Amino acid sequence: MEKVIEEMINKAEKVIIRDFSNYCVWRCSNGGQYSFSTHFVRLDEDRDKWAVYYGTSSEFDYCSVFGEFRRCEDCCYWDGEECTAEVETVKTEEVIKAVEEAMDNEYCEVEIDGRTVSFGEIGCYECRKGLH
Repeated sequence: MEKVIEEMINKAEKVIIRDFSNYCVWRCSNGGQYSFSTHFVRLDEDRDKWAVYYGTSSEFDYCSVFGEFRRCEDCCYWDGEECTAEVETVKTEEVIKAVEEAMDNEYCEVEIDGRTVSFGEIGCYECRKGLH
């Protein structure tokens, strides 16, 4: 299975890992129990490098470059119109390692080029037991 995933990643343009370990269906947008995601986007100019972006299910301002809750307007990298921060990049081998680790975690979901290859469980005890 690891070899198949590695081959998929070597051909992919985008990989997303979603972490549902603290996710609650009822508190996922403004209640403090959010999912978090890491998006790897292959760079055109160097096919062995990927740009890394971050996301969350929260409705609050969240920086996709640094992966933290903050408003762009309050950041020193905001020039009034756009973000000037340099996006983190990683090599393909690091993406493969991150995917392998995520696939071993029951709370992580892995998506490769829009296709979910590993589904994640919701981490909230009440959600998992149907107690909401």
